[in-house]
Amino acid sequence: MDLIAYAPSLTPIRKDRLQDIYDYTDYICIFQEELKTAVNLFGKDKTYIIICFEEPDISQIQKLDLAKFIIQVPESFGPIHSYPFMYLEGANTWEQANRYARQGVAAVRFESPLTFSSEELRQWRGTFTDTLLFATADPNVQFLSSWFARPEDIHQYEDVFDALCVNPSNLRYYAQGSFRGNLNALLPSLPASESVSNQLLTPDFAIHRLNCKQVCENPSYGCFYCERIRGITKQMERIYNNGN
Repeated sequence: MDLIAYAPSLTPIRKDRLQDIYDYTDYICIFQEELKTAVNLFGKDKTYIIICFEEPDISQIQKLDLAKFIIQVPESFGPIHSYPFMYLEGANTWEQANRYARQGVAAVRFESPLTFSSEELRQWRGTFTDTLLFATADPNVQFLSSWFARPEDIHQYEDVFDALCVNPSNLRYYAQGSFRGNLNALLPSLPASESVSNQLLTPDFAIHRLNCKQVCENPSYGCFYCERIRGITKQMERIYNNGN
């Protein structure tokens, strides 16, 4: 599984995390203003996903003589002809994903609820074979039932996504496939009431969610899997803490 470092600005990133970007990633998401610095740090062999909120400066990008790059712009800019591009907006409907692909994007970032539809994602990937399909492994989430991928589970997604995008502070965990601690240390936006000890989560947590289609959003389905797992895991934490 390829890893994408989401590092739009390099200034606040610790030196050891910069080394992790160099060691573990194939792709780097970076603001165009920071691109030259990134190339000096990480070299020209990475694929740079260049974030542009305004009209991209193609001449400046060309001067860097990059081996591979993707220009990321708002959809309102429309397709960029002659250069690999993608949209800043992630795809959360199939109509949106298909529209992007028909416009010739080089990559699509998928969001929930589509990230809970592994069978359809595999089919989409098989149809648009030249398009990089990825999702953010450690997004800003508020609930345990939200979509995210634990470091231990990324192998479950190897035939679903081409790559996963990760915060530089978490790259080492995803590269090593292991994280010990509370989930809100990995996912800082996750409230304490929703967070549980990662190592106490059931090993098949991701398997149950691979193709669940996030039916919990529809009360008529009555799926309480994530809520039940949270309750069981928190009970295990209390037992463990009382025993120590």
